[in-house]
Amino acid sequence: MEFLNVDTSVDMPKSHHRYKDTYEKAKVACQTAMTLNDKGMPITIDEEDELFAQDILKNKVQPKTKEIFRPGSAIKLGAILTEYDTQIARDAAQLRTVATNKLIEMMDDPDPKIKLRAVELIGKIADVGLFAERTEITIGTRSTEELEKELHKIVGDYVDVEAKEVAETEELEELEELEEIEEAEEIEEAKATE
Repeated sequence: MEFLNVDTSVDMPKSHHRYKDTYEKAKVACQTAMTLNDKGMPITIDEEDELFAQDILKNKVQPKTKEIFRPGSAIKLGAILTEYDTQIARDAAQLRTVATNKLIEMMDDPDPKIKLRAVELIGKIADVGLFAERTEITIGTRSTEELEKELHKIVGDYVDVEAKEVAETEELEELEELEEIEEAEEIEEAKATE
């Protein structure tokens, strides 16, 4: 029998993990319970655990995380969910087989449009892959110098302006004129409201 050794020098995490749904909680709880069982912790599943697991799956209760992590409930939930997942996979495979068989039957239809469509759909089945639609993407690489030349050419087509040097004094004069115009407008507005 293997015993768990707890290292008390390691601090417990302070933040709680957020599970996206009850299904994820149940899977983690089941894996934890199975690991504990493998390490020697005896786990029994009683009738209360079975009823609790069934109530969760029927959405009769919204369980708290600590309730799901009870070992007996966790193992029962895990077993039910595993069977459920397996059944869904079986049902999906069965539906694919039925659809394929129906398409094969439709290939014997006297109407050529239906025949052609059935053949096309059979060809598109992933296992057959005859008419699989593929998209090819080619990525070409160029040197930095080539890209810079192309960029200068493109920008040069749109920007064809000569630079003009302006003396600082001209800029200051223009700013002063703008300020004077704004002050005059403010005075006129004040007179108009009086």
